[in-house]
This record gives sequence, structure tokens and C-alpha cells, in this order.
Amino acid sequence: MLRNFFAQVTGESVHSTNQTPQSQTNTSSLAKTKQALQALSSPECRVDAGEIISVSTIQQLLNSSNHLKLYSLFASSSVLSKSFLHPTEEHKGGIYVSEVGKTFNLIMNAKYSVDLLTLGAVMCKSLPKPSFIPSRFKVELWDILEWSDQSTISIQQIQIQLLCPLLFEQSLYGTFAIALLCAIDSSTQEVKREFVQILATYTAEFLSNIVFALQNWLTFYLTNYEKQISPTSVANSLLDPVIVAACNTMGWVFYANQQSRVVPIPYFYNSFLNQASNFENPNPESQQIQPKIHIKEHFANWIQGILKGNSVVITFCNFPFLLDPHSKGKIMQWENEVTMVQGFEQGILEQLFVGFGFPLLTLSVRRDYIVRDTIAQLLSASERDLKKILKVDFIGEEAVDAGGVQKEFFQIIIRELFNINFGMFTVDDESRTFWFNMDSLDLQEFELIGTILGLAIYNSVILELHFPGVVYKKLLSRPVELADLKQSHTAIYRSLTALSEADDEVVESFGLTFEVSHESYGSIISNELKLNGSNIPVTQHNRREFVDLYVKFLLESSIQSQWDSFQRGFHKVCGGHALKVFQPEELEQLVCGSQELDFSELEKICKYDGGYTKESPIIKDFWSFVKSLSLEDKKKFLSFSTGSDLAPIRGLGSLPQGFTISRNGPDSDRLPSAHTCFNHLLLPEYSSREKMVRFVRTAIENSQGFGLR
Repeated sequence: MLRNFFAQVTGESVHSTNQTPQSQTNTSSLAKTKQALQALSSPECRVDAGEIISVSTIQQLLNSSNHLKLYSLFASSSVLSKSFLHPTEEHKGGIYVSEVGKTFNLIMNAKYSVDLLTLGAVMCKSLPKPSFIPSRFKVELWDILEWSDQSTISIQQIQIQLLCPLLFEQSLYGTFAIALLCAIDSSTQEVKREFVQILATYTAEFLSNIVFALQNWLTFYLTNYEKQISPTSVANSLLDPVIVAACNTMGWVFYANQQSRVVPIPYFYNSFLNQASNFENPNPESQQIQPKIHIKEHFANWIQGILKGNSVVITFCNFPFLLDPHSKGKIMQWENEVTMVQGFEQGILEQLFVGFGFPLLTLSVRRDYIVRDTIAQLLSASERDLKKILKVDFIGEEAVDAGGVQKEFFQIIIRELFNINFGMFTVDDESRTFWFNMDSLDLQEFELIGTILGLAIYNSVILELHFPGVVYKKLLSRPVELADLKQSHTAIYRSLTALSEADDEVVESFGLTFEVSHESYGSIISNELKLNGSNIPVTQHNRREFVDLYVKFLLESSIQSQWDSFQRGFHKVCGGHALKVFQPEELEQLVCGSQELDFSELEKICKYDGGYTKESPIIKDFWSFVKSLSLEDKKKFLSFSTGSDLAPIRGLGSLPQGFTISRNGPDSDRLPSAHTCFNHLLLPEYSSREKMVRFVRTAIENSQGFGLR
């Protein structure tokens, strides 16, 4: 991928080399490398003070087959620090990425092939020796390597070597890659800050290819991972220093991308770690291949470190950008399970020894008064009670809540609370997202919504919410900005963007002051953004302040009481440490699930019972029919059969309890039914496709409540 990137920025083709990646080096390659390293001390390889690496210099050296001189340039940290420099103050510390790409293209495509093992070895000479070398990487090459006397490297050298295609060569994973990662990790804080600032100015191609190289190395390392402790390791660390160095380097790239937002967040997820998160209970007797890393262990140690005030406990939870929303959801679930079990056990003890207390959080509600009944019970519940396992009873209905009743409860109360006639929220005309009504005084209801949101997460129930993304930013205590208005206040966002980008002489023609107004129940209400704001005109000099104050007014101060109530309700349930590992987008996915309803994925995980198989004619007709449904009808079917019309984070193929279709007798006039608690559809073996279609449609159109099911 990196070579393809170089081809894009340089317009050149890139040919593969004859070098084959391998974990061990053969004797002839090792001898050639050793000979080259020894020759670097000869006078002809001496580097003059003014020498730098450039495309023309490398081309000349390749044409003359002067590989030793080429090696000597790349072995010098001072040469690397002076090469490819960007001359402008705006790009201070930066380099010409395209020129670096062209240079490495020449080397990789050289007619007279450059030995990559040797090039990697000589570049180690420009790096300080790592303080820790994993034993499995102590190949023969380590014995002949030479290292720089300097303890740190420059920001320019870091960039050039991160662009080097040798990071992709497995034969150098245990030498050059480790040395570079450790050198970056041991750099000064000033260099790291500069590194982040420079990377934030780079393109998506550059950043994504660095991430790709680091992910490849990390996965390769973890695939055969064995925890090793060195004298430099932190006593409580679950990771050795090399992994920490790699994760820290990835972290700097991630923080840079948080500023530029050019690389999608999923690029930073490590597939190996996220697969490992599915293994919760390692069984040494199992025939299934078990990972050597268990995220649950890392989470437990991370939490213990926080609770004990030990900030030096290092686990993969310290690098949450590596974990996808599903894995983070499991982390929150593990935290919830611990709290739930503690609450359950406390309730049992109170019943046994004190005579009161309940091991479950039980809600008994009437459908017609669901908001009133829920407020009465939830807002009087203690935080400890809210962290017990939720059980819902609909008064007057016969249904055992093994999960299905709970799902329906959330659907109904969310629909009621977000009813526009209820007056708690406004709806943006363009984005159709809900925002807090600054004139609503229903503070108890706002606290209820926050509690409902927390309970849904706590009990692993997906909700159909239409909040803008800034709600999740605020729940994670992230600062708001103009871009956040794009979903919540679309028209105002466009106006403020136009004001920010307008020519200086045009700004004052808008006639704005530091006073804004909004309509409230037929009246116009004015609000000053600062003291005496109605008398302060917006000019080219203060428009940035006006925009910032207006954004904070809309997203913070104008809804402060409503937001405080909502957040208080949410944190009563989800105020734990696991919340810290999420990005706002990921928290939204945890709450709302996946937007994609792929019934082919549901079909793949489906199990059959009672005589049905995937080859049964009625089953083939069934899947052909439901896959052809409109999106709205697919949601109705999911609601009927699983109790929710939403998909988990990883899609319908990852439903926690799978999906089952059982034969419910021969042909009859009975409608299909479902055990929503177990995602279990009961389907009679109808005599024709037409009859099956008619009866399934009738069932999904009339599925609310548990009378039909």
C-alpha cells in the first residue's frame, strides 16, 4: 500500500523487488550486510557537513553503483535531519513528502538492486540502541548492528524513516522497525508535540499508510505474542516496552488525525485485538485456537490501576483507539456485569438478613401511562438500584421478561418522550435530528431520558435515537465547535460558516450585533451573547468571537438546565470508567447500533429446528420474501421477531443470541409467532409461498404488545 501511495504522489510505477520477506536472514545476506557495515568506516564513505539526500543524489549513486555511499547517507542522523526540508515557516519542521517518495521509489526500483537488509541495518546506525529487545527477535543480525551515540532523533528523521518502505519488510520487523519505534517513543515531549502538529497537516494517504505499516507490525508481533518482562518494564504492565512504543507511536498519529480528521477512525482498529476481545473465558482444554492476549484481563488490570491511583498500569485499555466499538461495548458490559452482580448479591443479602431489598430493578408500567409510571419509579430509585438487572412488567399483560418485554419498553417510552407534541425537543428541518428545547421546563423528563439512555446501554439494548453527534461529544465532556451545528442547527451553521469565510469588507454589511433571538411560543426572545452585546456590532475583528459565543449559546448555555438534568440521569447509570475509552462516534454506535440491515447476514447465522433445514422449500421462500422487503418492513419484521428493529454494532450477523426458525406444525391458519427474548421465530409450514407471505405480513403489521406473540 505504501508503494502504491508513492506511485500516486510521484506518478511513477513501482516494481516489486526480488527480496522475499522472511523472519530469519540467510548466511550470504548476513555476510553482505556485515561487510557493508564495516566498509562504512572507510574514508570514501565519510559524510561531509553539507551533504543531504535528494532525488538527484540518489539517482547518481545508483547510476554509478555506489551503494556504499548511498548507505552512508542513510546511516547518518545528521544527513537525515537536513534532507527534504520544507523551507516555509508555515511548514516548519515538515518535509517534502513527494520527494521522499520519489527517492525511495528509485531505491526500490533500482536497476542494480540495493540490498534491503543492508539498507535497514545501516539505518539502524542512525538510531539509538533500543533498551529492550524481545528474545524471539534476537536474530543474528542484532550481533553486527551498530547504533548512534545520540539518545534522541530529530522530527525530520522520524518522518523520513516512517515513510520508508522497509517498515513493511518482515525481515526487518525485529531490527529496524523496533529501533525506530523505540526511538520515537523515547523522544522528548517537545519533539512529540511537533510531530503531532506536522502530521496534522499531512494528507489522508500519508497518515493512512503510516497507520497501515504500524498495524501490520503490531499484528505480526501480537500473533506470536509472549509477554516478556525486562528491567525497564513497569512492574504492573501487561505489555512489554516494544508494544508500548508501537502503541504510543500509533497514538501520536491518532491525535494528529483528531485535528485533521482525514483518516477514518476504523483505520486505527487492530483486527487481531478485536478478535481477541471475543474470548472471555479461556479454556486450556478447548480445541479452538486461543489468543495469547485477553482483553478482559487488560480491562480488569486497567480498572484496578485507576481505583488504586496507579497511573503506571499499562494495558491495551490505555490505547483505546485500537479497539472497535464492539470491543469497547464489551468492556462497558464487563464493567456493568461486575456492578450488576454486586447489586444483585447485595439485594439477596438484604432479603436474607434485613428483610428488604430487591436483586432486580423491576418496573411495572401501564402502556397508556408509561412515562408517568416510569418517572415515579426511576427517579426515586438509588444509583445502586439503577445498576441492577432491569426487569419490565406491562400491567395487565401476560409475558415473562427474558429480554423481549424490556426491548419493547424502551421502544415505546422513547417514542413517547420524543413526540414533538411533548415539547421537550425541537426538530431540525433539514437533518431531522432532535435538540433540547431551551424553553422546556420538564426537567424531570430530561433526567428520565438520560436515565433511559444509560439503562439501555447498561442492559445492552439498542435505541432508535435521532440525536446529533454533539450530544455524544458533550456526554464525553468534549468541547463543542462550529462544525457541531451542522446536524443540530443546520441553517444557522450555514450562516455562521458564511460569516466566518466572508471578505472583511462584507462582514459589517450583515448588520449583526452580539445579540441573538429565537421564537418561543409565538414570542421573540432576545439574548445577549456578552455584556451589552446588543450595542456591540460584529466586525471583521471580532467575528470569530461572535461565532464562538453563538455556538456555545446554542449548544451549552441556552440549554444548561435541561442538559444538566439529562446528563445527571445518564451518569447515574453510566458514570463508570469504561465510558472513557469511547470516541463520540463510537458511543453513538453503541447506543444506536448499525444503520445497515443486511438480511443476508441474518440468514447466514440462522439455525433451524423442528424439522426445518436451510434447504426446506418454505425456508427458501421465506428468505426470498423477507430480503425483498422495504427498509420500513424489514424493521417491522425485526421488531416482531427480535423485539428490536435495530442491528448490533457489527450488523445482524452478530445478534447476541443468534437467530432461530422453528417449524410450528404443518399447514394451518395460525399466524407466525416469536419468542423475542431469544430471537426465535415460530413458522408453520404453510402450503404455499403466497399464504406464507400473507400471514407473515399480517403478523409483522400487528405485533405491538405480547398478546399476539
